[in-house]
Amino acid sequence: MQITSQGQITIPIEIREKLGFLPGTEVGFEIRGKILRLHKLGTDSNPGKSLISRMRGKATSGMTTDEIMAMTRGGMMEILIDSNIILDIVTEDPNWFQWSSETLAFYADTHVFIINPIIS
Repeated sequence: MQITSQGQITIPIEIREKLGFLPGTEVGFEIRGKILRLHKLGTDSNPGKSLISRMRGKATSGMTTDEIMAMTRGGMMEILIDSNIILDIVTEDPNWFQWSSETLAFYADTHVFIINPIIS
């Protein structure tokens, strides 16, 4: 791995995914002797609320399934999010929270979320 002429490096995707360094993650640096340590800044004590906050305003509503399918077939940058994904995050489900939150966070800055309604 090399530093570019602009002082940039690329963190391998395996490391980014494992540690949750997603697009938009705020990072800081710490120098200890000749070691440079990279760490996340401002980690929220409730990551579910933080993710929902990032998603606010990105979802659309009032569309039929046919309209959603027509849009997705047209190659637009929308993603249909099942309401269970939102519930995994809000309830911090022990089995699904990490996958759901990391997946949504990965797409949050590049896609519009279409969330299906919660059926009771």
